[in-house]
Amino acid sequence: MAPHEDLKLAEPRFRIRGAEVEDVPAMTDVFFHSFNAPFWRYFIADNPVNRKWWDDSWTMGIQNPTDRSFVVEDTDKSNRIVAFSRWMIPQADGKLDRLWPELPGEWDQGVAGAFFGGMEENRVELMGKRPHWCRAYHIFKHWSRLTLSL
Repeated sequence: MAPHEDLKLAEPRFRIRGAEVEDVPAMTDVFFHSFNAPFWRYFIADNPVNRKWWDDSWTMGIQNPTDRSFVVEDTDKSNRIVAFSRWMIPQADGKLDRLWPELPGEWDQGVAGAFFGGMEENRVELMGKRPHWCRAYHIFKHWSRLTLSL
């Protein structure tokens, strides 16, 4: 008998598929279960306003033709969504259109600016107009870099 001839591989436990609008509430649940350290509980607390904002954000990404959103299902847990991602596909002109809802007024705008403010500038500085894949976290491209004094 050849080595491992009798080895039977189990079915994969996790499955990746394209996200659908019906997945949005589960995606928001994953976000709040994943980002729950004290900073996140202060900055983007799990409340109805922020849940609606994330639901709207994921929906926009799923419906945006230049985005690709994926979910990961746990096949041992009735295909429960356990992870997800949102990517912008490379465009020939290097442009990455991002669709995001208006920020909730409840967010600490100073913290939001400090946390997200330089991401878009850094991406442009590093990649310029070269086509490239980009994770969808450049929510705050309109903010400039901020200097914080503690």
